[in-house]
Amino acid sequence: MSLPEKLVDKFYHARGAHHAWEAEVTRRADGLQLTIDREFFFHMNPLYEPRLAMQYVVGRYEAAYDALADLKPKSVLEIGCAHGLSTWLMTSYAERVVGLDIGPSRVAVGRHLFPEVEFVQEDWLAYLERTGEVFDVIVSSHGPIIWHDALPRFCKNYINVGYRTTEWAQWLRGSHKIAGRQLSFSTTHWSADNAGTRGKSYWRYFFRRNYLKEARHAVTNGYLLPI
Repeated sequence: MSLPEKLVDKFYHARGAHHAWEAEVTRRADGLQLTIDREFFFHMNPLYEPRLAMQYVVGRYEAAYDALADLKPKSVLEIGCAHGLSTWLMTSYAERVVGLDIGPSRVAVGRHLFPEVEFVQEDWLAYLERTGEVFDVIVSSHGPIIWHDALPRFCKNYINVGYRTTEWAQWLRGSHKIAGRQLSFSTTHWSADNAGTRGKSYWRYFFRRNYLKEARHAVTNGYLLPI
């Protein structure tokens, strides 16, 4: 099965991408019966400031998407998919993409906007134990887990995004991160044969708008600088 044009390129990097993305959100939102609750104002909701949502997601997931492009998985599961924008962008890299979230309004928005994704409203571990499925890749970004010992039963690769710590000892040892190949300051790729090394492109993710945003957040909120 041939995969579509990279959605990140089409709706973020290309000339005029911001306007194309706003038009795409408008088209996909047609007919949506929406209940406005506090989840609506989440920064990853494409219905709420769509440009900023796309910018935030692409910045946060950049190293993860690059890893997916290298891995060429057939199946991907995202734990904590929110309204589904980050998950939908993964359809450029895999034939089957599943998004999991426990929030009913988030899942409802995702199902309407992104029918290319299988959305499930359920706890991630309950879903995996119930179905017994094994995914080529499981992704979690600032979600309900960093690492869980059950994960190797259900995936060949696990990508975790989002590390913050206020503890100097953790920061110096890197113990706030999971074991695996460090793809960037915020992203680690675990697999059964991964050594605990840095990826070949580790340092290039520092020279991005997202790193400056993460560094500013750290300084403002009492975290140590991400590295």
